[in-house]
Amino acid sequence: MLLTGPKHRSISHGAIAALLLALSSAACGEAKPGNGSNVSIAGAAPAAGGASSGGAGGTPGAQPNGQAGFPQLNVNTGGAMPGTGGSGVGGGCAATFVKAESQTLAMFIMLDQSRSMENIVDTATMTTRWSAVTTALATFVKNPAAATIPVGLQYFGLETTSANPGPGMPGQAVSCMASDYAKADVPIAPLSSNASAITASMAAHAPLTNTPTLPAIQGGIQFVAAYASAHPENKVVLVLATDGEPSGCSSSVTNVSAAAAAGLMGTPSVETYVIGVGSNLTNLDAIAVAGGTKKAFLIGDANVQQELLTALTTIQGDVLPCQYSVPVPQKGDLDFGKVNVIFTPGSGGAQQEFQKAAGAAACTTGGNLWYYDNEAAPTQILLCPETCTRVAADGMAKVDIVLDCKETVVVPR
Repeated sequence: MLLTGPKHRSISHGAIAALLLALSSAACGEAKPGNGSNVSIAGAAPAAGGASSGGAGGTPGAQPNGQAGFPQLNVNTGGAMPGTGGSGVGGGCAATFVKAESQTLAMFIMLDQSRSMENIVDTATMTTRWSAVTTALATFVKNPAAATIPVGLQYFGLETTSANPGPGMPGQAVSCMASDYAKADVPIAPLSSNASAITASMAAHAPLTNTPTLPAIQGGIQFVAAYASAHPENKVVLVLATDGEPSGCSSSVTNVSAAAAAGLMGTPSVETYVIGVGSNLTNLDAIAVAGGTKKAFLIGDANVQQELLTALTTIQGDVLPCQYSVPVPQKGDLDFGKVNVIFTPGSGGAQQEFQKAAGAAACTTGGNLWYYDNEAAPTQILLCPETCTRVAADGMAKVDIVLDCKETVVVPR
């Protein structure tokens, strides 16, 4: 399994404030009755029942319910840009008021059940890696703080009755078919109802095979992509947990990394997190990098349970700060060519208009960039990694999405 100690990754703190924004259709700058949520509408007076709204100068209102550690998200639908005194983009253009909602993290865990998971990590208690890892996973899924997170589970390698099995351990025939891994032993569902199914599943499994990582990651990405397409309200990630480098079924770090890269570039894009338990696993970093998650979480055998919990918690906090659902108008169609992202530093510095990149592969360094998950049919607005790091570091920052009044600012090619 892939996990990281302190030297590999820092732990994200806090969570993303829920985004509850008003729904209606009106001209720019027209206030609509609120529902108790925070809405920033340039040039509008505070909405009835709303916690806060931009004043006459078009400055986004404060969001007292926002949690420290992550930027606040507002949606401006036409009118002036935030903080421009009413003289910015759009003027009095007609606009569609929309609702923008944050996504919920969902995890699909692909768990290594290779024979090496029987290695002893604590001689005093004779605890095996398998026991330490499954105990840590059980603790995570039972944590009330994770109750709303949808999580599913599958294993690798899987036994098969295929006429062309991969080389397994004595008496074992291992599947090399990605389709066998593109299924869930425990389907994805919120942990409030799924924790017991996950713990029961782990209790029914034991280390038996080798480490056919290639078909496992190919199948896992297929499953996650299909689930994400059917559940756009979720940001679904693949979590590959292993205690060894790929082996069996033509698996190697190189071709597993290529599969992870293909998943990241796919539609929908699938990020792969890697958790590695054991020694001499630095090669697993390549898989994590290819899967868009920078580094593997690598932990030794000395403190498996705590470091695994740390890794899972870090993933939980690391995924969502810079990803927003594309607003869906109540009436009419959204002009995806007139969506702009504005960043206001918490220090009160000058606002920055982020430029749109053509996709994840166009996220170059040195700029403030965002992109759509799917250019043909966008469902998500994502900040590029470097931009996300910059924004997430400012706990008092605001991110505004401005719709319908100005052509999207696109980074020059």
